[in-house]
Amino acid sequence: MMKLFHLIQFLVLVFLLSACTAGQVSQTNRTEPGWVTGDDTRYSSQTYITGQGNYKYLNKAKINAREDIARQFKIVLNSEIFPFLTAPRTYVTSNDALLSGIQIIDAWQNPATLNHHVFATLSRKRANTIIKNKISKLDDSTRTAIDNATIEKDKLQKLIYASQALDTQLERFAYQQTLNNILPAGKSPATPVWQIPKLNDDLKKLLHRIRIKPRVINDDTQKIKKALIEGLKLSGLTIDSTKSADFVLQARLILDYTNQQVDNRYDTKGELKITLTDQNRKIRVKHGWPINISVEQADMTNKVIAEQALNIFATQLQTALIQYSTKEK
Repeated sequence: MMKLFHLIQFLVLVFLLSACTAGQVSQTNRTEPGWVTGDDTRYSSQTYITGQGNYKYLNKAKINAREDIARQFKIVLNSEIFPFLTAPRTYVTSNDALLSGIQIIDAWQNPATLNHHVFATLSRKRANTIIKNKISKLDDSTRTAIDNATIEKDKLQKLIYASQALDTQLERFAYQQTLNNILPAGKSPATPVWQIPKLNDDLKKLLHRIRIKPRVINDDTQKIKKALIEGLKLSGLTIDSTKSADFVLQARLILDYTNQQVDNRYDTKGELKITLTDQNRKIRVKHGWPINISVEQADMTNKVIAEQALNIFATQLQTALIQYSTKEK
């Protein structure tokens, strides 16, 4: 009796699994579904986000269909949208909770090519709810960062909080753009509480209030200090060579002087290091960048190193001060 009972259980399970996946098994004994070349009237674009995938293997075709939907949750922000962005930023505005809602609705195998075609959907209502919840959390994080920046006395830490607020609202903007894409026609998304250009202006003001005394050691090129000073200016920081400066920024250049000649070119490698120290002589930031140059003439080495150093200080110094800093204790 027990064996018979287990057999019945097994047959019922097989039946249920077959029923659940029947719509997902590719079939060649039917005509091409309408969704392969157009929209499926059962799943209107007002209610569903749809995706398709095709491949010679069914499982891979399903993955491609899911990825087709996931690609619709990628937002790129650049200087055309926000002029202060020096490089494009890509945001993936989907998460596991959202992508788990993707359903494989149908599959069909082309009898001519034997490729499997898969049709997937995601409820816009479900996506709308998840995205709105994420936006709400990002607003909460922004509010916390701004509150922290307001009460913080340490200039560097205040800068870090302000940067967090700006970065969080940039991410929120990306989610807002996603929400604009998935909301049904006629529905307007919520207006953001904070304006991104204003947050960027506040960040620039905080940068300008930080007074830094530049210092360079181990500079055989005799060009790094000039690059550091220029980089500080381009970063929006204030140069102060007096004892009252908030921080001392020390730059150190370490080079491999083997200067090996390869294919009629002179290659030099090394590292450009910085250390930021506060008035209590506590190290607040330590970071370094690799130096790699290749020149046709050996006497051009120092000039190219200086140009690379200037580019690093001008474009990456601000980020380094924020990302690699340690809080004052």
